[in-house]
Amino acid sequence: MLKVVTLGQYVEYNGTAGRWWKASNYKIKSMTHPKLIEEIRMIAHDKLFIALRSDENKPKDANKILLTDLHATLSNLLSTKNAIDKNIKRYDKILKSRDVSIYSALVQAFEPTKISIEYENLRTALIKENQEAESLMQWSEYKDKGYDNFFKQVKKLLPEGDHSKFYHKQIQESVNRPKQVSAATSSSNGVVSPSPSIQPKSSKESNAKPMPDIPKQTPPKNEKTKADDHKPISAVEPSRATAPNPPPKAIISQKPSITSELELKVELESAIPEETIHGTIEKDADDREPKPDIELEPVIAKETLLEKMARQAKDRESTSNKKTQKTVKDKGPISYPIVFKARAWKKYWSNSNAPIGKLWCGYLWNCASIGKSYLMNDSPREKLIRQFDVNQDFVVVKHIGKKLHILMFDGVSQSRAPRQWAEFLAEVYVEKKMNIEKLKKHSEEVENWHQNALLRWEKWVEEEYLPKRTHLPSWRLKNEVKTSHTTFIAIEINKESIRIANIGDSAVFCKQNSGEIKHLPATYNHLLGPKNISTEKLYDQSDIEYLSLQSNDLNSLLACTDSIADYIFDENPQVLDKKYTESLNALSSKGDKFAYMAEMISKGPSNGGWLEDDVSFFSLVNSIVKGGEQ
Repeated sequence: MLKVVTLGQYVEYNGTAGRWWKASNYKIKSMTHPKLIEEIRMIAHDKLFIALRSDENKPKDANKILLTDLHATLSNLLSTKNAIDKNIKRYDKILKSRDVSIYSALVQAFEPTKISIEYENLRTALIKENQEAESLMQWSEYKDKGYDNFFKQVKKLLPEGDHSKFYHKQIQESVNRPKQVSAATSSSNGVVSPSPSIQPKSSKESNAKPMPDIPKQTPPKNEKTKADDHKPISAVEPSRATAPNPPPKAIISQKPSITSELELKVELESAIPEETIHGTIEKDADDREPKPDIELEPVIAKETLLEKMARQAKDRESTSNKKTQKTVKDKGPISYPIVFKARAWKKYWSNSNAPIGKLWCGYLWNCASIGKSYLMNDSPREKLIRQFDVNQDFVVVKHIGKKLHILMFDGVSQSRAPRQWAEFLAEVYVEKKMNIEKLKKHSEEVENWHQNALLRWEKWVEEEYLPKRTHLPSWRLKNEVKTSHTTFIAIEINKESIRIANIGDSAVFCKQNSGEIKHLPATYNHLLGPKNISTEKLYDQSDIEYLSLQSNDLNSLLACTDSIADYIFDENPQVLDKKYTESLNALSSKGDKFAYMAEMISKGPSNGGWLEDDVSFFSLVNSIVKGGEQ
């Protein structure tokens, strides 16, 4: 979670994509305000546009993730502000002594004018790589659908007083800051330069060289130029008699500098009369091209041996590039080797053949885990094998005798290979014989569990993950998130008791015989800073919650990832009870729940459905309540 600690230490936030922001108090005191803004802006770009940097998201998925990430980023910013508020006096002093405001920098880092440049650059790069990326929102659409409102909320982070005044002063200064403008721009803004047709020529003008592309024009000498000035206009250049202004050469010689191709075009067009642009004035008699009476066939030079070899090599390279591009475009899902293989545990993934509905001590339990791309019919799952499953959730169940153990993970999709990270955590958890009692003690065994899983994951990334992604462009690989994150649920059930541990926004609901529903997390807010186990750190003791019940007090239980949890949770206990009962009845009976899950995903939250996400659940109900299904 977010911490603000003493001078010399740092502010940090470990969220969905790892550490959100880190800045040492000493560093803030020694840096300029613009540099602080730029440092935070780099992090902002990273977190806001993860969806554009991950090749695992389809364009239409990326559009939704982009808007969702605005909520997550705002949540992170709120947490950051709350922590900074505790030391506001320190930051007040830094503002007065250094003209550096941490509050203002947090807001200025998200100024739309700057963020839009990065957004469009990333979008353009993606479109060059994959034409499907054209369906990604343009900045204007992204701004209208979410960023405008997001930035309004960000500006509310400014506390009243000196920091707010400093921010508005910064904005005003940026508006009033003089800009470098060209002569053409100055003219268009009302600063009119003297007209060369009215003003006498200077010595510089008389020595000016003509434009190189004007035919049959030679550099004039001073004497000749003066002599020509006394000739009748019609005798020298007939076109001048009808043109209101002289040719562009004199005007161009007056310009101090031309900084871009665009400015050059503007200056030329402003210098040449409109009639000339549209071709209504004839060329000078000397400049007219002769019209041949006979069409001459072009003379084609014979190709030399070296030229022929160079052309053939170029053709071969072009053909090879086309084949490579086609291979990259046609490359399907990447196959990754299976990690978790413990035989005693049933594995649930998008097309698993693990048991669907099974009895335990008078109760019926059911389980499933299916990726959103299959639920939305974007990808077929009939012939899917586990190595190709893109589902980022992972659920395993161990049912031996009178004991039931469940591990459930919801991998954060924008992080690196989150399902494999979850599988390594599960693998080591089982091997080390971890349990909830050990988790409560937060002993050295818990640290060893995390470290062992991390070592295996890092080795797997080097040997299996990265080698299979060499076909991707280097810019995408460079910008990928390097860390992985997952939520975690552990449930231990026996005839006497039920023990539960939970980290993150997946949830467990337990309905007692009295009708009361207890749940983890105890307070649910999907927009709060996420809690998870990452490859950067294990977790803080305050991140994990526990719940214990007597088995004979249990009426039913439902563990689920956040897609279902968001739907069920409600501040009104009666509404929560109704949605819980409805979901439990639909999920807990025997049989494949794919059709129901797909229907709820297709509805979406605005129509009484679920969030578009991978979906996993484990349910346990009294078999008598379910009509004595045996």
